[in-house]
Amino acid sequence: MITIDVERHGLVAVEEDDERACFVEAGRLRARRAAPEGSGRPVRVLVEVQRRFGGLAPRALLGARFLPVPTTDIVFEVDCAPGGASAACPSRLWSRPFTVGLPEEFASAVLDALLADATPWPAGVLRVDRAGFDEIESSEVVFGQAAGVLACAMAAMLREQDLEAAVRAVMGTW
Repeated sequence: MITIDVERHGLVAVEEDDERACFVEAGRLRARRAAPEGSGRPVRVLVEVQRRFGGLAPRALLGARFLPVPTTDIVFEVDCAPGGASAACPSRLWSRPFTVGLPEEFASAVLDALLADATPWPAGVLRVDRAGFDEIESSEVVFGQAAGVLACAMAAMLREQDLEAAVRAVMGTW
């Protein structure tokens, strides 16, 4: 796990594989676009984002996997499920745990952010299948930003680029 702190922007934790924040999918949002790149390799990433705004701390937890498949498209899938009152997972950046799940309004923001991202993906399926939210501090905006960090981290890992530098660059745009 790496933790990245960009002053006046926020904190991000990135992990390659973590089982926390798994949830049973109640629905799935899906979109596709042409994949301009060749083949890739499987990658799993979990990101936690915490922004800083005075006394507010918007935060989100997202995990996804990329699986190459023999097709000409990149397929984005975002699993959604409302959080259960008893299901919680720890935060790496904050003392209060997340509620496990991804409500549909946050899932829509995640899919929109993935589609808006200009990353040239190889053919395959990118499925967001892990998530946690804060019932007070989470919003569509922070989930969209978390999706941007997730896409950036996955792309850096697929291309074996400097993960920390790539994530810092995205955080600098907030």
